[in-house]
Amino acid sequence: MKILQLLIIGALICLIMPAGAGDTLTATLSVGSGSPGMPPQNASVYISDAKAAVAERNWTDVLLVTTRGIAWYPDNADLLCIQGYSYRKMGQNAKSVDIVSKGILLDPKPVRYANRGYGYLALGNYQAALADAETGIALNASYPATYSVKALALQGMGMNTGALAAIEQALALVLKVPITGM
Repeated sequence: MKILQLLIIGALICLIMPAGAGDTLTATLSVGSGSPGMPPQNASVYISDAKAAVAERNWTDVLLVTTRGIAWYPDNADLLCIQGYSYRKMGQNAKSVDIVSKGILLDPKPVRYANRGYGYLALGNYQAALADAETGIALNASYPATYSVKALALQGMGMNTGALAAIEQALALVLKVPITGM
């Protein structure tokens, strides 16, 4: 009987004590989680927390926040792509490509093709990086990062003239100047 009383008291203490008391990482992850075991109304809480961690370049926190968010919202392209970006920043390029690919299937955007393209570049898969760059450009021809991926892919394939042309396109978009060398 005393063991049962101790277990009940222990359970009550755990319920009363705030999650992660004294642990800033756990406290960060519990933001917006509502009652225990319940997700927030939508994934935006996890997305904003993950973006804040990205701004701080705290890749571990990004992974923790996005992992928790993806557990509740497995089909959220933003969470998947932020997580993939973090894996890329941590040098886990194959994992990054896999996760960003899931996000692209859910919601294709040029930024996502650029991010996956950078992952492919790091893996030495220049053909796949070029395909992602071309797809991103087809979706939005005024997004400069896709031209950067294209330039790096072409350079990796030994096509330096095409790489220079892609860089000129990217610079023209960023600097808002006309392309002269084409």
